[in-house]
Formats: sequence, C-alpha cells, structure tokens
Amino acid sequence: MLRSSQLKNSESPTSCQFESPDITGFLTRQPTDPTKLSAEELFPTTIKISVVIPVYRSASTLPELTCRLNQILSKIGRSYEIIFINDNSPDLSWQAIVEISHQEPRVSGINFMRNYGQHAALFAGIRACRGELIVTMDDDLQTPPEELPKLIARLEEGFDLVYGTDR
Repeated sequence: MLRSSQLKNSESPTSCQFESPDITGFLTRQPTDPTKLSAEELFPTTIKISVVIPVYRSASTLPELTCRLNQILSKIGRSYEIIFINDNSPDLSWQAIVEISHQEPRVSGINFMRNYGQHAALFAGIRACRGELIVTMDDDLQTPPEELPKLIARLEEGFDLVYGTDR
C-alpha cells in the first residue's frame, strides 16, 4: 500500500499547509505462523504501545534492536507495534526492515523515496502508528531499549511526557 498525504486547513484565518514526504512503500505484515500468537495479539482491538524509529544507515543494528525491543515489550505485557521509517538509507536498511517484518508480526515499515531527515521520518511514523502511548527512539542502539520500562512507569505515575537523558 502506498501512503501519501496532504493536510490543508483553509477554514481558519491563518491557513496552514503541510505536505508530507512522498513514501514509496508502506509495509505491514501478518504473522507467518499465527499459531504462535493469541487472538488478541493477532488482531488487537487497541495497540497500547507504538515504538517509532527513524532509520538511516542501520541495516546492521536493526535485527538486534528488534530482538531487544521484543524482549522488553513482551515483558511489559501490553500489545505493541514497532514501526521503522527508512529515510532513503543508502545501505540495505529497507531490505532488513522487510526481512524483519516477515519474521516479526508486530513490525512494519515505511520507505521514503528520498532522504527527508529524521524529523520527517518521526512525523510519518507518528501519523502511521496506532498506539495509545508513542515511544520514539533512535536506530543505533545508543539508547538502550531496556530503559523503556522506566519511562513507562513514570507515565503511569501521571506524567504527560517523559524523556530520558544521558548521565
């Protein structure tokens, strides 16, 4: 499925126009072995957590990142999805996303036809995600996925926004 969108707000006195990047591919996968997942995992009524990750030159880190995210998110015990946005990476990042999505039913990807930058990739991923809680992170494993439970715990304390910093 190809996705491209345009938002125009001509009703307000201060008209705002935004045109999102052209997207060459939007990939969603059904599980290759549905017997491994429950009905709620296969067809969740609501996704609780969406992890949105812009990708650039990261073909080598994506398998490990996906594995670590799956381990952490499955322990949290909520439905989740992982969305990779390939920002026209010159390496084999898109091919890695496609391969991972064939193996991991919760992984999908968006592929840009040219490099639009990290912010445009994040925006596209946020618009495509379905989660009640959105987590954004980088693709280079410098932010450990193992820190996600700490951030989610703070949100459950009533905070509207939580972010992590290096010490």
